[in-house]
Amino acid sequence: AGDHAVVVTPNYQAAETVPLALCEVTGVALDPDQDWALDLDAVQAAIRPNTRVVSVNFPNNPTGKVISAAEFTERARLCDERGIHLFSDVVYRGLELDAARTLPQAADLSERALSLNVTSKSLGLPGLRIGWITCRDRKLVSRLERAKHYTTICNSAPSEILARIAIKARAMILHHNRALIAHNLPLFDAPFAEHPDLFEWRAPDGGCVAFPRYLGPDGVEEFCTRLVEEAGVLLLPASIYHSELTPTPADRFRIGVGRAHPEEGLAAITEWLRENRRHHSSWTPPTSSAPTRCRARLSRPAPAHPVRTAERSAERTVRDAAGTMSRARSEQSDTRGEGLFDAVADMLDHCDAGGGLVFSGDHRPGGDGRTDTAPGRVISTTVAASTTSGRRHDSQTGRLR
Repeated sequence: AGDHAVVVTPNYQAAETVPLALCEVTGVALDPDQDWALDLDAVQAAIRPNTRVVSVNFPNNPTGKVISAAEFTERARLCDERGIHLFSDVVYRGLELDAARTLPQAADLSERALSLNVTSKSLGLPGLRIGWITCRDRKLVSRLERAKHYTTICNSAPSEILARIAIKARAMILHHNRALIAHNLPLFDAPFAEHPDLFEWRAPDGGCVAFPRYLGPDGVEEFCTRLVEEAGVLLLPASIYHSELTPTPADRFRIGVGRAHPEEGLAAITEWLRENRRHHSSWTPPTSSAPTRCRARLSRPAPAHPVRTAERSAERTVRDAAGTMSRARSEQSDTRGEGLFDAVADMLDHCDAGGGLVFSGDHRPGGDGRTDTAPGRVISTTVAASTTSGRRHDSQTGRLR
């Protein structure tokens, strides 16, 4: 028999599809009825003699779940005893509501374990496109390095320099980003509390995304479709987190809590809900059948709201960047990094989780070099004023990515 992997669900798509392309995979689902608990017995039952890796993600995307340090340590011990690699995706680590709940690094718990992190999420610097794996097994690291060279020879040198500065200053950046999320979360309570028959809202334990439940009779797919088409607000419905490995809830949607000044997007949701309640007292879905997936096509203009043109957005961004670089050059410091760190701190307000600078309105370069031009408000996933909910609407293809 070939290799086997165990993967926790729900998850970021690649956490499931990459191992599925390489070996047999067994999924172990977080339990939504038990506050997204991860059952150690279920993990142990999923392990086979040929299991090579157990993949986990905490704080979890999309649920925001953080298990206890004792539970995490026990999972590391379970893998270590069986000679299994624990692969720990910690891209949201450092954004726990209670910093005391920050989990230990898997690589610190076991020589076989691997910890994956990036600049995109908790540091809020996705434009740098820098990530890393930490592992004490030198032979395994060497194999990973050789495999990486088949796809990427090297990183951008400026990105590496800026990433190094940010990582050295991570305590300051994470403090800022945790404070931003802590400030935002109470703002999300009121819109959902106003409609208790439609939503079950719970703040995440960590990270900057939540996975509330939608109770409306029209279903979450239709709700998200109408919301983006009629109010210009993009949420990610449950189908985006469908798993081939385990059943996943079909009545949830992901919403980000890490964007600076989310009031406009929340106000748009509240206004849209109230308007629909006035016109549809029974809250019935439209006569057309609900789609199996959220189309998220902005086929007609969103309600009037200020959206600057791409030209003005680009002009403002260039102006801001020029000012940032001017301030950086004006810094005279023997440590060489202080002036650049000021630039990084300013850039935190312009970084976008899709891999580029934020443009005003909703016009921004996509992570693959394309440009999203559809107007609308987006409730984001990433800190430091990011503007994406993960997969974005592509105006060229009409698909979420």
